[in-house]
Amino acid sequence: MVEFFYIKKIKISAVLLMSVFLLASAVFGYHWQTQANAAASFEEVLEQFPETYREQLTALHEAHPEWRFEPFYVEEDWNEIILANQLVLKRNLVPTGSAKMTLSGVDEIWYPTPTSWKSTKIAGSFDWVKNQWVAFDSGTWAQASEEAISYIMDPRNWLTEENVFMFEKLSYDKEVQTYDVLKIMMDNTFMDCDYAKIEGDDGKSYTYGEVLIKAAEAYGVSPIHLCARIIQEQGNGRYDADKNQFFVNGTLASGLATDDGGKTFRPAKAGDKVIYYNYFNIGAGGTGQEIINNGGREAMNAGWTSPYLAVMGGSKKLTNNYINAGQDTLYFQKFNVVNHDANGNLIAWKQYMQNLLAPVNEGYKARSGYEKAALLDSAFTFRIPVFKSGFPEETFKRPEPLMSTANPNYKLKNLSVTGTSVFGIEGELALTPTFNMDTNSYSIIVPYIISSVDIKAEAIASTSTVSGTGGHELEVGDNVFDVVCKSEYGTSKTYKVTVTRQKGSTLLKSIKPSEGKFTEDFVKDKLEYTMYADNSAETLAFDYTADSEVAKVVIRYSDVTADCEGGNTGFIEVPEGESVIYFDVYPSDEDRSAMTTYQVKIVRYSKTVFDKKELQINGSYINGFAIGDTVAKAMAKFGVENGTAQILGSDKKKKADDALIGTGDYIMVYDANGYDYHQYQIVIYGDVNGDGKVNLFDYAYLKKHSWVAPFLTGIKHEAANVSTRSSEVDLFDMAVMKNYIWNNGNIKQTR
Repeated sequence: MVEFFYIKKIKISAVLLMSVFLLASAVFGYHWQTQANAAASFEEVLEQFPETYREQLTALHEAHPEWRFEPFYVEEDWNEIILANQLVLKRNLVPTGSAKMTLSGVDEIWYPTPTSWKSTKIAGSFDWVKNQWVAFDSGTWAQASEEAISYIMDPRNWLTEENVFMFEKLSYDKEVQTYDVLKIMMDNTFMDCDYAKIEGDDGKSYTYGEVLIKAAEAYGVSPIHLCARIIQEQGNGRYDADKNQFFVNGTLASGLATDDGGKTFRPAKAGDKVIYYNYFNIGAGGTGQEIINNGGREAMNAGWTSPYLAVMGGSKKLTNNYINAGQDTLYFQKFNVVNHDANGNLIAWKQYMQNLLAPVNEGYKARSGYEKAALLDSAFTFRIPVFKSGFPEETFKRPEPLMSTANPNYKLKNLSVTGTSVFGIEGELALTPTFNMDTNSYSIIVPYIISSVDIKAEAIASTSTVSGTGGHELEVGDNVFDVVCKSEYGTSKTYKVTVTRQKGSTLLKSIKPSEGKFTEDFVKDKLEYTMYADNSAETLAFDYTADSEVAKVVIRYSDVTADCEGGNTGFIEVPEGESVIYFDVYPSDEDRSAMTTYQVKIVRYSKTVFDKKELQINGSYINGFAIGDTVAKAMAKFGVENGTAQILGSDKKKKADDALIGTGDYIMVYDANGYDYHQYQIVIYGDVNGDGKVNLFDYAYLKKHSWVAPFLTGIKHEAANVSTRSSEVDLFDMAVMKNYIWNNGNIKQTR
């Protein structure tokens, strides 16, 4: 009987194998030749990677000769990806509050997330007033810092024995990704194969390991990846000491029920007829209860009414939406540098997880399973990104200091300046602009009689220190003082206060009309202002504040010149159209040697009436037009008295009479003088994209908003809300839209 050996899945007879071995040994030296061929092949692969990758890849190859490495070239510039696609609020999160972090394979302990890992620079990431990081998702996550994102996203940091599995291709390999590996990974979790069972769609009982193998065989996805993903999303579970086993603890995987048809969800109870499960937390974005509602709605829409269906269905969706779309590694599921839209633009927002640490920790879980099953030397393939442009030669370092959780708040709670006159009289001085914790520079102009100032400031955080406050003598001219707020973390912010002491002031601190306001905020060194007044404003009075108590103010308008007293001009007749009022400011009544003139142009509107007829106005929106109305037809549905109107596109350019009106177009109303009187923005319910039609393109917007992630806002959201059953864009709106497109249904254009 001839014996056979199996080498790399090739069956070779013992006789033939021995002949080949003897021939190779005699002529070349068999062992040397095999090593040389492998080295030559690896050298060719290594040449495809930049120099900064090669040392680590060589070490991995020497330890595991069967491992294969594939470069994936990213054409987009590294800096563009980071700035435009990754430094986006809520896209990359790290644990905060009571939650702790660890990098599996790097750290040996769990520890509070360091300050250096959390962002204060991305708008909305840190609440400076409340002195805390803004909580996202379940409330225990904060926005990651740019330094942390760059560190995790740099592939060179993870080409190590412990962490390279974040680059493992996630396709199914039944020779390596076995039930035995899953059994080891599931030990001491709620999926423990020794006792945890779920019922399949055939009524039989299965272990979680058996179900994941079925999913792997059905969809071609790694069951090891599925297992690690479930543990990452749901945790190990809740341990019951009496029963000596773990039970699933995540709300979405424990089961949900709804009492309002899917608007809201709650934890399921024994008496609920239909229970939904979502083991992978698919679609579960948001904060607090929003997470439960979104994840529950995803499970309801998918029909995941049992743990078995949730695991199988979630595996399929994960495979179709990510792995089969090219995001076939943990790295690519976190940092989507793979997919592009129809215009060739990178779709970097399409990520499976917000957790910045997920690829590191999930990859380590998978590796641990292989190691315990003695399979680490199997022929794994690792798909590693290579950034071709803008990628620095030096590897991004781990954000430091590593263990510091010091408060980074370097902003002031308040800043005030008190002036003291030569006569010893004190009074608080107004900052320009009004104090705001984000504004760096302030100015104050004081008359000569103010000889000193006292600066007071208070930090928001009690852990911060403030310097530069206290008393200061003033010289004539500009006096610059720096108030520095330094955080416990060591970062600081400088607030600059410039106090200008005048010889004799001819400036005003403010001018305020009795009705309306200026088109720009009043600034004492800006001399010309414009304001618009309703037709009903036949007279106007102005309050003003002089920069000096002894300054003299005289007003001029038409052929009238009048002295002002008490900081008020009295009422002045305002004609329709344009008129100008001049404020002449002198150092004093006696001193007319200098003068500053402020000019206020008043535009009083002519009386204009907009007749909406059968249309409806909702704030700045107007609706009631028919789908398919042209500009000419739309213009006939309203009227303007003592004025004119025209319809402009969303780009504010005039549309032709035979052009269709669409969502986002404007009705511009002008008074008899040709000035802008009012504008309304047109809403055509169902026309989400604004082309004046209602078709599959609009339906696609609703589908993406309802099924993938809410993204419609403003007028597009209003146009998408075609159903009157709810104020949100949801399945009811999709049903109305579908009925209109396919069944000649009706979309009501009034509310």
